[in-house]
Amino acid sequence: MSPRTSTLPYTPTSPGWTSVHPRPLRPIRAHPNLNNIQPPPLPSPPRPHVFHTTTTDAVYRLSTHLVAAAYPRLAPDIPPFEIPAYTPGASPADRREKMDRLVKQAIETQTAYEEGRLDGEPSEKLLWNCVNRYVRTSTSSSGRTTPGGGITLFLAHANGFHKEASCFYIVTARGLMYLGWIDVGDDAS
Repeated sequence: MSPRTSTLPYTPTSPGWTSVHPRPLRPIRAHPNLNNIQPPPLPSPPRPHVFHTTTTDAVYRLSTHLVAAAYPRLAPDIPPFEIPAYTPGASPADRREKMDRLVKQAIETQTAYEEGRLDGEPSEKLLWNCVNRYVRTSTSSSGRTTPGGGITLFLAHANGFHKEASCFYIVTARGLMYLGWIDVGDDAS
């Protein structure tokens, strides 16, 4: 039996996306002297240093560490957009027009960044990574202390992996990278 062939001629098509033309990498410079820089405060109060789980009755010790992130950043510092103040006598059409201008400005800024047209020097602002380490110290059922074997969770700033990623099922670094590419893209900006 002969294979079926199409009666329509084959016409190769180009992909429907635009090619990415990455900018040349800037040289990596040394961090500023971290002895003179105070790490920022945590945005929420720290968790208890010792806690236990109700499912396994294990006791854990938690330590939080702040580590300087990659330096410098590629993107320039962009100040937050000013949300127009509420004016009680303004009509809904006026408020919508102000918000439309703000949204248009934000979209234009994002587009300029994506196309490499955004002016300004790269940001010199130092960003920080937050790393939590959970170490199992004992179990309630046996009462004995178990050494080490902690799990380190890497909670990155908003420009990297988001801390809300549900990655407890991922056991390899490759899986974690894949999660980041799906959730936030792989542009490494």
